[in-house]
Amino acid sequence: MVIDDCYETAKLLATSLQNTFSFHIKYHTNPFKAIEDIKTLALLGDDKLYIICDYMMPQMDGIELYDEISILDKNISFILLTNENDSQVIEEAARKGIDLFLLKQQGFDVIINQINKIINDDSPLGHELIEVFEVTDIVRGFKIVEKGFGHLKLISKEEVPRNAIIKIGTGSNDND
Repeated sequence: MVIDDCYETAKLLATSLQNTFSFHIKYHTNPFKAIEDIKTLALLGDDKLYIICDYMMPQMDGIELYDEISILDKNISFILLTNENDSQVIEEAARKGIDLFLLKQQGFDVIINQINKIINDDSPLGHELIEVFEVTDIVRGFKIVEKGFGHLKLISKEEVPRNAIIKIGTGSNDND
């Protein structure tokens, strides 16, 4: 299910997901109507629910929506989309157990790819606390192997938790 207050975004993302996964994707522009729909789906309990939700909506934000629906069904995967790259929002989402946080600016191809990974991953991230690290605090001797809009790929000899959020500092560093 896609929840976004912008009708065009909700419909386009739902259509893209529908074309990728070959099954019907519901979408809502009103989070309260989405909650009612999710309640019905949770009662049926047939399949795992995947919720892709905008963060900034006029009626309630995506984290508030997550709080409302996570009590209905613990078997929900929740993906938060936003235009804002706010580390406080990312940290709050991670602490609450939101599975994935994506920037809309990454484009639908990247978003669809990340959603595909969540849907096809047999080992869910779980709802444990996700730590936020400065990259230089835990990764020494890292090398940047790929830079792109909204993502950065690093290679390191040190193990980083799969569900860690890594902040890249802007201070001087000999690892550029």
